This record gives sequence, C-alpha cells and structure tokens, in this order.
Amino acid sequence: RFAVPRQDYPLVDMVAMVQAIPLDMLFDPQRLSRMVDLGTLTDDTLSVDELFTSLRSSIWSELRARTPIDVHRRSLQQSHVDHLMALVLHQVDGAPKDAVSLARLELKELSRMCAGAASRTKDRTTRAHLARIQDEVDKALAAEMKL
Repeated sequence: RFAVPRQDYPLVDMVAMVQAIPLDMLFDPQRLSRMVDLGTLTDDTLSVDELFTSLRSSIWSELRARTPIDVHRRSLQQSHVDHLMALVLHQVDGAPKDAVSLARLELKELSRMCAGAASRTKDRTTRAHLARIQDEVDKALAAEMKL
C-alpha cells in the first residue's frame, strides 16, 4: 500500500500571525504616545479613542451583522482582545495612561457586546468563542482592579 506522509501546514496559526502584525504596530506604546501628543497640538489627527473605536467596529462587525464568526476572524478578535488586555494589565511599558483607560473601556464594551451576541447566535462555535472572550475580559478587568 502506498502511503504519503501527512504534510501539515498550520494555516490558521499562520493567518493569525499575519493578522497580529498590524495590531502590534497599532498598539505600539510609542505610536499611542505619539497619538496622544499630537492630539494636544491639533484636532486633525486620529485620536487613540477613534483608533480603538474603529478597530472594535471593524474587527467585531459580525456582532452587529449577527452572523457566525469564522476561524480567522475569531483569531483576529482574540488578538485584538489580547492587545487590549496587555494594556489594561500594564504589560506594555510606556503606554500612555489615556490608552490604558480607553483600553479598559473597550474591554468593558466588548464584554457587554459578547454577552448580548452570544445569547442571540445559533452557531455553537461562535457562541463558545464569545463566551470565552467575555470570560477572559471579565477576569482581566477584575485582575486589573486588584493591581
């Protein structure tokens, strides 16, 4: 019998790594500090609040559309939450306090959104993902309060 060894390629992991690169750049503490500084000079720049709101709106668009969330979008959403939690849990040196405060607000909003969407979705994988995200966020917010 002819057997070919399995050639695994971690597609989901590779896509997640590529998706994380722009988030790494956007959540860079120097970039966030620069955004805060520029906001004091002019109103014509993108604020940290606008950045975070825009990211939430685009990364979590399935919640508004009430559609199932595919594996690649779930990975992107997890990465987004991980970046916000790193700010809130003070794991990012040099992050401006405004960014930390706004990240905390974003996490609260995401927890609320996930709770509502999880109760409405019929897709079990989406519901499990949203429940896990909500649980992680709630635990991070509780841990942040103890710091």
